[in-house]
Amino acid sequence: MEPQKDHFTFKVFTVDLLQKASTAILTVSNLPQSLNKVVALPKPMGGALLIGENELIHIDQAGKAHGVAVNPYAAKMTKFPLADQSELKLRLEHCEVELMSPENGEMLLVTRHGEMAVVTFKMDGRSVSGVSV
Repeated sequence: MEPQKDHFTFKVFTVDLLQKASTAILTVSNLPQSLNKVVALPKPMGGALLIGENELIHIDQAGKAHGVAVNPYAAKMTKFPLADQSELKLRLEHCEVELMSPENGEMLLVTRHGEMAVVTFKMDGRSVSGVSV
């Protein structure tokens, strides 16, 4: 029996503390189960960067997702559509990311082993149309 894949869901809520109410404003389902970190992104990129052991996925404010596989395990672990950069052979467990240039859509990624890479968000006007490392 094949293990269950892509069962994670990313949800964004609006919270009204005075009314003690919340409403889901965005839901993206069928995401890879290896995702373990969420990083909120400032404008102009906006949205969130989801980081897994094998992939990076950007989700914009409308719920559109673009991702990249950074090692060969991604293809075995998920059916989620990812751009293939598996030749990088990066392992993203316990990695850190830091904004370098929001104007150029760039972040610095450092793995737990000290490998460094630049994550680039391809901008199409005011929208992210792709992610690469």
